[in-house]
Amino acid sequence: MNIKTNILAGLLLSVNIMQAESSAELLETSSGATEKALQMKSYNYSSLNNTAKEEHIKALHQALTRAVDRSLKNLLISQLQICGGSESIHLLAKLLVEPDCSFKAAAALQTISRHHQDLVIDEVKNALLNSPAESLSAIIKLAGKLALSDADSLKKLLQCSREQATRQSALEALACSGSELAIDTLSSSIVDNGYLRARNIKLNLLLARRLPKALAKKHLIFVKSKIKEDETGLKLQHAAHQIEIYNGVSDKLISELRSNNLKWASGLVYLLKT
Repeated sequence: MNIKTNILAGLLLSVNIMQAESSAELLETSSGATEKALQMKSYNYSSLNNTAKEEHIKALHQALTRAVDRSLKNLLISQLQICGGSESIHLLAKLLVEPDCSFKAAAALQTISRHHQDLVIDEVKNALLNSPAESLSAIIKLAGKLALSDADSLKKLLQCSREQATRQSALEALACSGSELAIDTLSSSIVDNGYLRARNIKLNLLLARRLPKALAKKHLIFVKSKIKEDETGLKLQHAAHQIEIYNGVSDKLISELRSNNLKWASGLVYLLKT
């Protein structure tokens, strides 16, 4: 009975959303019901007529511009992540420097970039180059997701890799860039011990996978020289990247199947099967 009641309530709510209250009216009140109504309108955005679509986006933009409360801002950003398009990019990019909602805004921009990549990249480049240092974390991570590799962005990321607060995020973005300019910085990030050792070796492998093939093979050899004999997990990840970069399995790797290290040999068998 409860299931049927909930389904009926949901259908009635959906009908009310599509036929009655505008987004602006919904945003005038604050309650669990109105939040659900607003969310359903965003999820049903493609079913709205053009006038209703414009009204919904405009209402979200106006509310987000006025919003002070953190939870309300994040709610509105999440709606734009669902239904926002090119018209929402500039507003969301301005929020990348606000600590309370920077990562939420970055996630929304990443989603929108699937259909408007060039527009998002332009805004993220501008934010990366012109934002204060304390606001860069979310921007750097988004730069990595978008694989920014232009000269100005790389210069800024290399600078950020020398700052403790942004070092790891910048190293990740540099690895994603696939740029030759990132090789020296990523190479020097591999330390002998500590919790960052494995992470930075993995970032170097990621860089190798994204470099041009000749550079990728050279960097792969370097990374292998840094992996210790007892670091079986890292050795297997290196082998996986080697297979991908060389587009095949070397005779030397096949000979390793006879290794006395059962964990290494069994890991190779699994790799070769997949």
